[in-house]
Amino acid sequence: APVADHAKAHDVKEAFEISWNGYYKHAFPHDTLHPVTNSYADDRAGWGVTVVDALDTAIVMNSLKIVQPMLDHIATIDFTTTARANDAISLFETNIRYLGGLLSAYDLLKGPYKHLGADADKVDALLKQAQSLGDSLSVAFDTPSGIPDPTIFLNPTKKNSGTDRNNIAEIGTLVLEWTRLSDLSGNKTYAELAQKAENYLL
Repeated sequence: APVADHAKAHDVKEAFEISWNGYYKHAFPHDTLHPVTNSYADDRAGWGVTVVDALDTAIVMNSLKIVQPMLDHIATIDFTTTARANDAISLFETNIRYLGGLLSAYDLLKGPYKHLGADADKVDALLKQAQSLGDSLSVAFDTPSGIPDPTIFLNPTKKNSGTDRNNIAEIGTLVLEWTRLSDLSGNKTYAELAQKAENYLL
């Protein structure tokens, strides 16, 4: 087996923490930090994509001081709407970054990293929030074929864009997260939606 390089691991963790600290100081809880100007953007629905997307990395690095504020923020997100009206939400990006982030963090904190999840309510909130997000994203599948629309809107009304086009990568990438969401929640609808879309590719 390869020998662990603890020095490199330390350097990687340090780089991650420097990046997080910059984001936390100048952009938290917004989506994206612009490091040159120390400003921020809400370019992924304004829910704090950096927080959700980086949570599993912080967990694997055993960074409790970073994990805790992440969990605190995630429990407060309202995945049923967006702050801006007519804010276009990418199904693909939201799936891989938000939904994938929530589910992977939940699995880690319920499994090998449970020592970082002392607040059981905050850990359970990850799954509840994943279900809330899945319910919001489900409108993408409200199409004649069941192939998901690549773009949805949640404010002022929940709807998809109405396009009849999508690409193979976006259709095929959903099955992992949506099946896992069904496994954890006990609601088979999520997996069925993704599998119906996937079937067109097989």
